[in-house]
Amino acid sequence: MKRLTLLVIVLVLMLACAGLIACGAEEPSGSVASWGDIPVYPGSKQIEKGNWELPAVEAEYSTTDWRYYEIEDSMDMVVDFYKSQMFGKGWTKRGWVESEEASWCSYSKNNAMDGVLVWICPEGDKTILALMRGSV
Repeated sequence: MKRLTLLVIVLVLMLACAGLIACGAEEPSGSVASWGDIPVYPGSKQIEKGNWELPAVEAEYSTTDWRYYEIEDSMDMVVDFYKSQMFGKGWTKRGWVESEEASWCSYSKNNAMDGVLVWICPEGDKTILALMRGSV
């Protein structure tokens, strides 16, 4: 239950951040480690990005970057890609949640000092992919 509550809070923060950026707010200058160890689905079109920093609280992620992508392929194809690719980049799966409306998974590495949330959902004839990376 604590993880679900944390996920909801993170998603609300992501939406709030997207709203601020859409209204012309500047992105914070900080940035999480390279995205080189997070695969991006082939043919993805990035449609949004941002980051935020919060005071560190009991090993919660204090620096978070996120990216939104639009994809022409099905949600199932994107889910299969992430299930097969993250392990090869050193990530450990913490759990998958799948439904017809959306699928998401969290991964960690470096003794949970780094985490990634992969969120995938269909939107019309496209698929939306949200990647969020956090570091302590």
